[in-house]
This record gives sequence, C-alpha cells and structure tokens, in this order.
Amino acid sequence: MARGFAGRVSKVAGLLTEIEGKAQSNMLNLAKIKANLEFIGLLQCPKPPNLPTEIKALRERRRLIYDARDVFEDLLDSVWGVLEIPEVSAAAVETVAVDNVEVDDKVNDKIDDEADEES
Repeated sequence: MARGFAGRVSKVAGLLTEIEGKAQSNMLNLAKIKANLEFIGLLQCPKPPNLPTEIKALRERRRLIYDARDVFEDLLDSVWGVLEIPEVSAAAVETVAVDNVEVDDKVNDKIDDEADEES
C-alpha cells in the first residue's frame, strides 16, 4: 500500500516538474512574441525608434520577465510544500515507475497462481 502511494507521489512530483518547465518556457515564449510584435509596430511607424530608449525598455522588460519567473517558481515551491512532496530527479521517478510495474506483475502473478489453485 505504501509503495503504491509512494509511486503516485513520485508520479505527481514528476508531473509538477514537467509542468514547471513547460510553464517557464511558455512564459518566455510569450514575452518574446510580445516584444517582436511591439518591435514590428515600431518599424511600421514613419519615425524610426530611438535606439537608447528601446534598449532601456527591453532591459526593463527582461527584468519583469525574470521577476515573473521567480514569482512562478516561488508559487510552485509553495505547492510542493503544501502537498509535502519531496523533490525527486527524473531518474528517480523512472525508477519508481519501473518498480511499480514489477510489483504489479508480482501481484498479478500471485492472483493468477491463487486462481489456478482454486480451479
């Protein structure tokens, strides 16, 4: 029973790690898209953009992106803490998954053996 719970917890931990990576990637991609669209808008203006002003604006945007990423990371850490899920590596998650398959196979074999004995 405890092994099954540990397996489920490991699976959740792996999924949260995967979600964290995807969310950070999506946040950065959206920021790049927004910056590109803004840049295209500036290039379409009759007056060219002022380079020092644009550099300053991009540096500020980069700071905001990293601040948002840090906030997301803090929130995800809070979720991990509330759920009391220990941090695990991807290799550990795979190992637990393989162990669970082996345990399931042993349980199935035992059930099959008991069914054969009853017949």
